[in-house]
Amino acid sequence: MADTREGEGTVRTTNLKGAAKAEVASITGWSQVQVLPGPSFYTVKRSLQFPLFFALALVLPGPAAAKGYVWAARDSYQAGAALGLTAVVYSFDAAIQRSAARNYSKDGNRAAYAGEALGDGLFLLPALAVVHLTGRAVDSEYARNVGKYGLQGVIAASALTNVIKMLAHRHRPYTGDSRATWDGSSLSTDADDLSFPSGHTTAAFAAATAVAMELDHIRWVAPVAYGLAAAAGASRVYQHKHWGSDVVLGAAIGHFTTRALIRYNRRTSGTHTFLPELQTGPTDVRLTWRFE
Repeated sequence: MADTREGEGTVRTTNLKGAAKAEVASITGWSQVQVLPGPSFYTVKRSLQFPLFFALALVLPGPAAAKGYVWAARDSYQAGAALGLTAVVYSFDAAIQRSAARNYSKDGNRAAYAGEALGDGLFLLPALAVVHLTGRAVDSEYARNVGKYGLQGVIAASALTNVIKMLAHRHRPYTGDSRATWDGSSLSTDADDLSFPSGHTTAAFAAATAVAMELDHIRWVAPVAYGLAAAAGASRVYQHKHWGSDVVLGAAIGHFTTRALIRYNRRTSGTHTFLPELQTGPTDVRLTWRFE
């Protein structure tokens, strides 16, 4: 196999730069990972992702933490606990990857691809927009708010996650590099070096938080929403696209960012809210965005 390396926290891999899919071929103590080229749209998606999220984040509500009523002492304790958990999981990153490799199966891999979609912005953003528009059409406040808060949370949390990715440039597990391989701040958008934190997990937990908080009067909603978000994160580890600590921090960013935005929306008049709007005419139907 080409470009095979071993060391602390590594696996034996074929390291193809720019690859998008990693699939375990066989397990011999350390995992042997075959990296497959991704579909052509992946490169386009990656090149557009950073400017898109940053541009959209500019129109979201301003820094809500300064208001005081969206971030309390309890939130600081919880965020600190999340950072502590990230540090603890970091020490087990290599062991987690080996466990994922030992438990590899074709059925598990198919399930992981399904779970991965739950955190894909190409799926989540249109889905949340549809939920919001449906809520407006049928006059459902719950649906309107789930869509609105979900959109805000996914966009804002993903923007923060991408900033950290650009500052860290941590190598993904499938590259065969150690869990401690960080290139530091640069303008590189090579997907192989953007492991920390997990963007899919961030988006999944942002959407899950919007659903859980808006529908908190239904007991089973929160466990299901967060369970699906956790499945999205687990799928990224299972496919060797993220370390466990990437997923933990991504989940925390998605949850805390969205929770703060929801509190901000609930305790203000709703000005400066970024919303989708469906416009219909005699010959066309258009989805646009407006301030409310």
